[in-house]
Amino acid sequence: KHGAGNGDSWQRSQSDIDDFTRIRRETFDAVADLPGIIHALRILSTKNLEQVATTKAVQYLLNKKMRSPSILCKVLFELMLVFALIFSFRLSVDVAVFLGGTFISPFVLVYITSILFILRDVLTIISVGSLSRRLIYRYFCDFWDLIELVAVIMAFSTTITLEVQGKNNASTVALAFTTLLLGLKLIGSLKAINKELATFVIAASKIIKDIKWFALLLIIALSMFAEIVHGIFIITPELCDDHSNLSEGKFCDANVLQSYIRIYSMAVGDIELENFMQTALVVFVYVVFTFFIIIVLLTILIAIVSDSYSKSVLKSDGLFGRARVEYVAKHLARGELLSLEMEGENVMENCKIILKRLFAWIVAIVAVCVAVLVGIFLVLICTKLSELKDEYGFYFHYVLFLLLTTLYYLGAFGIIFSGVNILAGNKLRFREIKKRNISQKVFNLMELPLLIFFRVLGIKESSDTIGDGEFGENDEWLGQIHYTVERTQEIMSKSQEWIKMELKELLAMSEQRQMRQVESFKMELEKL
Repeated sequence: KHGAGNGDSWQRSQSDIDDFTRIRRETFDAVADLPGIIHALRILSTKNLEQVATTKAVQYLLNKKMRSPSILCKVLFELMLVFALIFSFRLSVDVAVFLGGTFISPFVLVYITSILFILRDVLTIISVGSLSRRLIYRYFCDFWDLIELVAVIMAFSTTITLEVQGKNNASTVALAFTTLLLGLKLIGSLKAINKELATFVIAASKIIKDIKWFALLLIIALSMFAEIVHGIFIITPELCDDHSNLSEGKFCDANVLQSYIRIYSMAVGDIELENFMQTALVVFVYVVFTFFIIIVLLTILIAIVSDSYSKSVLKSDGLFGRARVEYVAKHLARGELLSLEMEGENVMENCKIILKRLFAWIVAIVAVCVAVLVGIFLVLICTKLSELKDEYGFYFHYVLFLLLTTLYYLGAFGIIFSGVNILAGNKLRFREIKKRNISQKVFNLMELPLLIFFRVLGIKESSDTIGDGEFGENDEWLGQIHYTVERTQEIMSKSQEWIKMELKELLAMSEQRQMRQVESFKMELEKL
């Protein structure tokens, strides 16, 4: 009876857990279906948004939005276009240098992707502005948004310069700056896709902010030592007689900037004592420099970086949630601007709706045409690179574009499958397809691209991302309880061991004391 009672109690507890899980999922679904909830979160301050993003309801909301086929297809398509822009721009530089611009496909691919990204940013600004002026201000004040816009404009203008004027008139500064901006654009695109990537990217941003005053101190210290050593060398004539020594040649140069560069190279490890043995004063400056700059200040820098990174890891959920809220809000704003509304109440509203529908269809047609053109030019570039790789050594470019083309068409297959699924009323499920007369290999091939992309995004194909296993290891409070129990058991086990050791020592001391007393009694008896 006692066992049966425990079984009934367990069944009631499991039933309560199931009810709670169901009610919580329904509550989360109701929150996720609230109109304008993402845009309302976007208006919050950065600190408040990071705090709200750590809640289960907002995490469920973001996962549900990211699982929607429209946003998934846009994320995949834009990510492929970013890689296509970066690879084609780099190939355009090599083509302009080695082939004189006769191979135009990379240039055209840069123009297509750049124009599409510029139109997308313009559409984002219009859609965000239609919601709130504050969001426009936040958009232009956001570092990553500005980087994306400037990177695309620089890539477009620099490519035109390379194609029209050739390599002789191309600016090396523009090429280097554009390449840097395109790399930052890729990083900005990835930071809202994966939690680990977002943690690293935002941690790097926080580290740069935290070391700004330390960087000022380091610059002042390096400048001070550069001026000291430069002054010693130029005032002492015999130190500058032999210019064969690298350090002497740098510090004796009339351009003091050479001394600054040499001191900086010493701070990063290019330092030898033999180059600073000319006089006792130079040796003294060398010792002070190595101790203060290399030992003290660089140790402080490492401590600041470690502390900033640790704080970023602790707040990784909030940082990633904030990045994903901003990312999803832009996609939703563009989607709402292009949404097809029903008929209005008067003629003016109907005219606006007709124009909006026409604009939406134009955008859709342009997107489809761009997707087709990008696919065609990727194939053309791969074909041409297969012919040029032996003559000009374009093996690396060939491998990159071959991989990108393969991923692009796999992604296109996934997008087409999702579109057919939407048109079919979401009736095409993997498990239902698997039951039909389709081989296991074909099914796995169809499922693999989307599963990999779901894995990268950190979401599941099932709609029960939050709800299943709510009382498992993923809950923070239960994890804290488990940790507390384990620590308590560990402390108790250590306490028991300590008590046992103390008792053994006390028993040993008691036995020794009794033995001494017995020995003393024996000695007294022998005397008697």
